Amino acid sequence: MKLLVVPVLCLIFFVSLFSYAENVKDGFRDQERQLLREMSVLNRRLLDQEISQRFDLLEEVARRLVIDDDRDVAKTAVALSFYDERYSFKRMGIALPDGRAFTSEGLVFSVADRSYFKKSLMGETVVSQKMTDKIGGEDIIVFSTPVYSDGQVSAALFATYSLEGFREITSIDMFSGQGYSYVVRSNGDCVVDSGHEGSFPEMENILDSMRAADGANAQAADTLEAMMAQGASGQLEYMGSVSNDMYFEPLMANDWYLLSIVPSHVLGGVLQRVVAWTAVLGGVLMAVFSVLVLLVVYVDYQKRKALQRFLYVDPLTGAASYAKFCMEARKCLDRHSGKWAFVAMDLHQFKLVNTLFGPEKGDATLQFVSREWERTLGKDEVFGRRHGDNFEVLMRYETVDELCRRLDGFCYRIVNERPPMHQNEVFLILPVMGIYLVRDFSEDILDLQNNARLACSTIKERNDVYYAFFNNEMKEKQLHDKRLGDDMELAIENNEFMVYYQPKVDPVDSKVVGAEALIRWRRPDGSFVPPSVFIPLAEHNGLISELDRFMFRQVCRQQRQWRGDGYGLVPVSVNLSRVLLYSQSLPEEYARILEENGIPFENIQLEITESEDCENMEFIAGAVQRFHDYGFRILMDDFGTGYSSMVALKALPIDVVKLDKSFIDDYKSEKGRKILISMIKLAQMLDMEITAEGVETEEQVEFMKMTGCHNIQGYYFSRPLPGEEFEKLLMARPCASVIIK
Repeated sequence: MKLLVVPVLCLIFFVSLFSYAENVKDGFRDQERQLLREMSVLNRRLLDQEISQRFDLLEEVARRLVIDDDRDVAKTAVALSFYDERYSFKRMGIALPDGRAFTSEGLVFSVADRSYFKKSLMGETVVSQKMTDKIGGEDIIVFSTPVYSDGQVSAALFATYSLEGFREITSIDMFSGQGYSYVVRSNGDCVVDSGHEGSFPEMENILDSMRAADGANAQAADTLEAMMAQGASGQLEYMGSVSNDMYFEPLMANDWYLLSIVPSHVLGGVLQRVVAWTAVLGGVLMAVFSVLVLLVVYVDYQKRKALQRFLYVDPLTGAASYAKFCMEARKCLDRHSGKWAFVAMDLHQFKLVNTLFGPEKGDATLQFVSREWERTLGKDEVFGRRHGDNFEVLMRYETVDELCRRLDGFCYRIVNERPPMHQNEVFLILPVMGIYLVRDFSEDILDLQNNARLACSTIKERNDVYYAFFNNEMKEKQLHDKRLGDDMELAIENNEFMVYYQPKVDPVDSKVVGAEALIRWRRPDGSFVPPSVFIPLAEHNGLISELDRFMFRQVCRQQRQWRGDGYGLVPVSVNLSRVLLYSQSLPEEYARILEENGIPFENIQLEITESEDCENMEFIAGAVQRFHDYGFRILMDDFGTGYSSMVALKALPIDVVKLDKSFIDDYKSEKGRKILISMIKLAQMLDMEITAEGVETEEQVEFMKMTGCHNIQGYYFSRPLPGEEFEKLLMARPCASVIIK
């Protein structure tokens, strides 16, 4: 009997061990599938959102198009090139009902045989299947939407992506780059393949590739084919170069499916190690069965933690990853208890930390901020790092005052305690936060984030406020800015923008020696939209380049008219936005406009604003030099207000330095006076002309006269004047004799 005890105990042990291993295996597989499912659902939503945004963009542009004749269509199509680089389009175009397509590249060809074109003529907004480009023969994807005139479809607006460009939109990073994805049709045909090393090379059809890769895939391929035909989502395993786990889910566009794939060993590696440890320890430690069980449980626990850290921990700061934060925040809100505030945080001008002090100190700063959030938050509150210096936080609060006190304490420590690596530096680390008080627990995390980010954007340029609360006025302002942006495009077409001229005056004899052209927007009802409102909006939505071109053309035409009427001309400076510096053809375009109007180069000058971006100074210097080579005089506006003043003087071909008003206002203080005089002497030694901006008092005029400043611009002499009023200063006599005060 005793001899039987050992075999019985061994049998019981091995049966228990086997049963335990199977349970562990099942538990791990369930958890692995759940993780893959959650990541795939999140990625599908992001991809659907990307596609939806492309639809919204096309529909918004289409609403603004007016289709008249072929020549206008061709010009309008070329104007669409503004969107090509901004949204990574290969090209955009307008297709007329007869199938002729006019593109942003200036090409004309037929799309009459394209199904997306036919559908858009029927009133549909669509994205095509993969097709061959008529120009160049590469694979492309096309987004298309109808253009209406008088309630009828008059054309189709389309945007073409190269397959490589579209792959960048659909590329989704999973499991630290070990996972990858395909976009396929419901019949298995490939729309977007993957360049991942584990993917099927040159895949045409996922079902055919699965069946060809391994005979054991036949059942998995049949299941995938049947479920995609039904529009269902699900999960399966198949063999490629290695064993893989796949989660498939339909997208909003066409009959497309997103297939999210991760090699089984990525998910199952932990499982294999646990089972191996269990087997080895079971044979060696049979006599200490209870210790073995405890050890396996411990290993199980540690490996689970390692897997969760791999998926859910930000490697730089140790904080929750963005995916983990979204999941935990959703759980907090689903409990429907207490009051919650969603906080979105950036660091003011964080890129300068990396630029001025190096990436190592930039990383140390982010780690310091992460530790302070851990120190600030309590039980059940969560935070995560999204990317760069962007942090997302979900906090409990009882009252708004109590929430503000906590955030004030956090901000105080960030600003005053500083990480060790920054103790001896003057540069301040300034947090910028937007706060959204959650009202509806069912709101999507992305919506909460967008509201908080909107509040954050309202104080981006301020250094005196660290956080702002979201309110309905912000949403209304966002809608107002959207409507104003739409009105702005119509205003350009309707000639609502006009040029004002602010004289530049010689401080010695008060004679007009030049002027700055300033844009003004007068609505049809006679009211004016302040430049402080529409210019930042134009810089944001990309219309600033159109306004700059408009101003240049208008000033040239005005100069031509004045010259023809016999008036004495003075040089007029026109603003040149930074975005236009990226146009290689602009110097030639501006020179051609001058020649067409018969205006000498010295009568039109270009103003650029000093930039805080030192990283692109070499490129900016080359772009400005091209204008200078054509004969344009270059003025630097707001000199002295940025971080790159001396760098700009050294690198850029500057002819005129315009001293910022803040230096003029501070001339009475000893330090301010010394700084101002030093800047003027420096410019004089570099043979640069000097203009003082914002001069408003006689004392300021006398001081600038004493320093040798060449000319003055400000309300002391004149406010900006409409063209007809400025014209009176030039009327029928040389500018040298024009005295305005």
